[in-house]
Amino acid sequence: MERNNEKLEQEIKRLRKQLKQLKEEKSELQRRHKIYHDAIENAQGVPYLLNLEKMTYEFFGEGCYELIGIPNDRINPENYKKLVKDIQVIGYAGPVDAKEYSQLFKEGKLEGYNIDLKIRTPQGVEKWLSDDSVPIFDEKTGKVVKSLGVLQDITKRKNQELAVTALEQRYRLLFELSPTGIILEDENGFIVEVNPAICQSLKRTREELIGMDARELSLDPVAKVEDNIRRILAGEELHHMEPTRMKDGTACMMELHETCIELPDGTRHILVIANDITERIQLENQLRHSQRMEAVGRMAGGVAHDFNNLLTVIRGYCELALLNMAENDPNVKRISLINEAGRRAEAMTQQLLAFSRRQVLKMEVFDLNDRLRDLTTLLDRLIGENINLKLNLSSSPILIKADAGQLDQVIMNMVINARDAMPEGGTLIIATNIVTKVPEVEDEHIKFEEEQAICLSITDNGCGMDAEVQKHIFEPFFTTREPGEGTGLGLSTAYGIVKQSGGFINVSSEINIGTTFDIYLPVYIDDGIEYIADHIAMSAEISGNEEIVVVEDELEVRDIIYESLLRYGYQVKIARDGIEAYKTICGGNNPPDLLLTDVVMPRMGGVELVSKLKVKFPGLRVMYISGYTNLPTSIQKEIMTHDNYLQKPFTPIKLVQKVREILDR
Repeated sequence: MERNNEKLEQEIKRLRKQLKQLKEEKSELQRRHKIYHDAIENAQGVPYLLNLEKMTYEFFGEGCYELIGIPNDRINPENYKKLVKDIQVIGYAGPVDAKEYSQLFKEGKLEGYNIDLKIRTPQGVEKWLSDDSVPIFDEKTGKVVKSLGVLQDITKRKNQELAVTALEQRYRLLFELSPTGIILEDENGFIVEVNPAICQSLKRTREELIGMDARELSLDPVAKVEDNIRRILAGEELHHMEPTRMKDGTACMMELHETCIELPDGTRHILVIANDITERIQLENQLRHSQRMEAVGRMAGGVAHDFNNLLTVIRGYCELALLNMAENDPNVKRISLINEAGRRAEAMTQQLLAFSRRQVLKMEVFDLNDRLRDLTTLLDRLIGENINLKLNLSSSPILIKADAGQLDQVIMNMVINARDAMPEGGTLIIATNIVTKVPEVEDEHIKFEEEQAICLSITDNGCGMDAEVQKHIFEPFFTTREPGEGTGLGLSTAYGIVKQSGGFINVSSEINIGTTFDIYLPVYIDDGIEYIADHIAMSAEISGNEEIVVVEDELEVRDIIYESLLRYGYQVKIARDGIEAYKTICGGNNPPDLLLTDVVMPRMGGVELVSKLKVKFPGLRVMYISGYTNLPTSIQKEIMTHDNYLQKPFTPIKLVQKVREILDR
């Protein structure tokens, strides 16, 4: 009996101990359950247990309605298939095949099932869910029989991710399509990213630039570049210009805006906004050149007006004096030398003005060979002593109808170009000829009668030009000289003048051999304009007795015109300006046979005077004179329309010849 009682007490102790353990285990399970429950609630997730063999939910946590729009009491095995139909899956995140992924999970080939899917609830609400689960295996068969997982609403997070992705794509698009160059450097100055615009500017590929030390691109001293990096990393924003090396070794000028930025990972980088301003700087330099040329032209025009008036007086009185002297008079030689000096001064003034003149072509007939001979002295001074000038002129005269002053400009521009090609000296050959075979030209407005043309060739044995340079030499502002040494206007101006004269220019050149410019101009065909050599001669044909009113504000010029016309028998009245002339003419019974007027005068100029007089005397003959070479184009067209203009300086013979020509029309 006692023995049985002892066994019973031992059994009771064992059961009590076992009960205590069970209570402790239950308490631990409750504690863990609470932890898991709280964790799931805090994570706003809904746990579930899915039987994969029966495809029924054995358990579905609270919050089902808030998550998928279906109350918990409807989540049961019988309703599973209907519930699946009520919840519409409309998408998955990322390139995933959901069926294949699910099959791999069921086959036990995945440690877990993790997928983001977009659904539409029975109420029509679209949400993003995260489905995270682990497989539960059958202990006997080893197959996956259940799936224990948690469904979470990740709509807010997913929308944020999509917004960030869209923003990144937008900024990437802006980065890629920006016409301005963008470079991202690390804090050591090595390039980590570039956009296509900077690749194009530097003539390098993205692969070539990534990883490159940005210091290798700069042509600034290394110390300056290092100082810039230090200042940027210290928080300073830099805006400056920097000469930059391109892949082919040439340089471009970059306008840089550099600042330090911090990326989301906390690393500091240097952001460089780079704009290639090489062309802008070139255009600014060209504009400055052009403005200087324009200023020089205006100044030269004003100075030329005064010179032309003085030269008119000097040459006029020299010629009158020579006409009154006997051939054996000892003063003839002295006066002739003064007259010749005046003629050279006149030629020099016109040639200097040729660099900046903007005027309607003043066509006249002259011998091109004579013109070149007259230019020889000036050209010799222009090219210097180390260059030998040779003239290979045709044996017979070459008559040409052109603007002599403008043609002088063409020749001088070509000669200057040849001189610059021979810095160590050489030979310059100027040749003229009539050619019967004219090179083909694409311009339909340029035609030559009977396939003939005047060819003026200018050849040097200088450094020559390559094919690429030859393509651009006639472009405005194109130059191969160093900055500040040329405007790039010389050859383009020559090309424009020749084309305006009905011709064209061919160029042939070889490096270290030399260059030849062939200027082709139309052969002169007699159109009734008489070719007159420049010499002093008496002629009864230019005399007359018509009445002429002379309007000139310069006393000395007025006097020489008065004396010249009187000498040849004309009746002359004089006026100091347009107002005085208007009163003189309108006060008489009949208009004069000819009104000879200066163009620019105080109070009333020549064009205005003629306009007023034509109202009363529409048939009035008019002859204009002027010392200005840069008159407005509108005035030039007005005074040159009927070939009744004479440019100062002029000699008495030229004056009277022009007067007679107009009166005889």
